[in-house]
Amino acid sequence: MGKTDDVHSKPINFRIKRYQLLRKQVFERDDFTCQICRWRPSQIPKNYNGRYTVVEYHKDGNFTDLQVDHVKPRSKGGTCSFDNLQTTCCHCNNRKN
Repeated sequence: MGKTDDVHSKPINFRIKRYQLLRKQVFERDDFTCQICRWRPSQIPKNYNGRYTVVEYHKDGNFTDLQVDHVKPRSKGGTCSFDNLQTTCCHCNNRKN
């Protein structure tokens, strides 16, 4: 028997890290603006790292958030590549579906 492989002792979910980086890059490329209705939050977080979405809460208790959306859906052969992703607000993204 060999020694224990320390690489697997602390699992890292590279898929989540990759998605966070991709979300950050897409939001920055699109200037944190919905590419359909052009909505933009009133405040953009400084040093945004992609770990969470950007949300703006309204006085009526509702909210709007930015999402990463596929231009060509995966169900129709679209990929998760940078060129096939766009920033949309939750309302526009839900209307597309």
